[in-house]
Amino acid sequence: MKQGVTLGSKIKANRPPAVIQQQKVFLKLLGKAKGTSFGRKYDFSDILRSNDPELAFRQRVPLSDYDGMHPWWRRAEAGEYDVTWPGRVKYFALSSGTSGAPSKHIPITNAMLKAIRRASIRQLVSLGKFNLDPTIYQKQTLTLSGSTQLQNFGHHFRGDLSGINLKELPLYARAFNKPERKIAEAADWEERLRKMVQVAPKWDIGIVAGVPAWLQILIERLETRYRLDSIHDLWPNLQVYLHGGVAIGPYVDTLKTHFTRPVTFIETYLASEGFLALQDGPDTTGMELLSNNGIYFEFIPFTEEYFNDDGKPHDPYCPTISVADIEKGKNYALVISTCSGAWRYLIGDVVRFNKLDPPELVIDGRTKHFLSLCGEHLSVDNMTQGVVLTAKDLGIQLPEFTVSGFSKDGEYGHHWVIANDSGADPHLVQQRLDVHLSELNDDYPVERQHALKHMKVTLVPAKTFNQYLAHMGKQGGQVKFPRVMKEPKFKEWLDYLRGRGLVD
Repeated sequence: MKQGVTLGSKIKANRPPAVIQQQKVFLKLLGKAKGTSFGRKYDFSDILRSNDPELAFRQRVPLSDYDGMHPWWRRAEAGEYDVTWPGRVKYFALSSGTSGAPSKHIPITNAMLKAIRRASIRQLVSLGKFNLDPTIYQKQTLTLSGSTQLQNFGHHFRGDLSGINLKELPLYARAFNKPERKIAEAADWEERLRKMVQVAPKWDIGIVAGVPAWLQILIERLETRYRLDSIHDLWPNLQVYLHGGVAIGPYVDTLKTHFTRPVTFIETYLASEGFLALQDGPDTTGMELLSNNGIYFEFIPFTEEYFNDDGKPHDPYCPTISVADIEKGKNYALVISTCSGAWRYLIGDVVRFNKLDPPELVIDGRTKHFLSLCGEHLSVDNMTQGVVLTAKDLGIQLPEFTVSGFSKDGEYGHHWVIANDSGADPHLVQQRLDVHLSELNDDYPVERQHALKHMKVTLVPAKTFNQYLAHMGKQGGQVKFPRVMKEPKFKEWLDYLRGRGLVD
């Protein structure tokens, strides 16, 4: 273990500042892509020759989202070479998506696969900074991923990023990774789950990685099948849970009921577009931005000055800042340019930095998942903290939630659907949640006194959320339930609940 700590310390000590790293990444990205169709259209060569290449890049290349990049990427899907990145793209990742959301096809180049592998190794090295048993490096890692049986479209393969990563896993790492390839290839999540439960007693798991809701389902099935008091009866060496995709807060208490030994929770920020940040130690305030790993970052203050109510910037050339100019405590929409050929791409996440040297961020929500019907400006982080604090107040578990806005007679309201299996009083949950949201967000109590007159809480069994995902064909180890739902999708959700007698 001391060797792990020493190695991690040396790497960090020899690492140049994030600003310098980002400048090098920027120049390398444009240098690599200057001969592509995208690079020629926006004249990357001329940008690189300018006095201030980063400024010229922002002035010439518009901000984009998936709809903006997809016409380019569709050409790459058809087998065309050198579209937005040199060469031909072999893999396209289906974004994990949320209930009812169409899948996006994100290019995954060889350069990006290497970048993800480098970040994963760094995450492994960082384990030396945590108070773990040294045998952790000798144990197996269970990855709750998408299927490695990818769809073959002739010119490219398509599937979940997690499945692509596992398919490309080096031979030396496969022996330590579970489930075995034959299980991981199963296209149906239920089939993979059934097979994992069958062979799980043969594994010696030290690390688990995946979305918390699906980890909980696996653990519950294992405990039922093998009559376990806790998952540690089956995997006594389980020490680490690597999580990401959703805020872990609402799940912590529920997951801990399945543990009888210490399990360290470590957060990662791995999106379909790349590995963006990771938790580098036990005393960090967030996840350290990966400033030297094939991604160039820009940031837009997430305010009404720059964004409309749909979470889109008013101007495709609106001002952005680099990592050199970020400030602590402010919300920023994240913009990335990557070695997979995404250029000035709004990933859809809103982040906040708690530390600047090195930059450490927390994910505050989604640009489209802030709830602001009348100026309340509730972020997903506000919502998550409010639910966690409410659960602690009442001594209950509230592991899942979603919320939508509505209008009634010229007044506005929020309708919350929250998971609870203990028969809690929805009125008490509503009262405590309302109090905590008022404490967490300065705008919320003002609007609650004026336009935001209504707040409704509906409690449903926790399994209902996963059952709805299955009903919508969105079942799988990397799928998350949306925290905020627009009215049409929320109506479908309520109709589903009414059909099961769970809501009036």
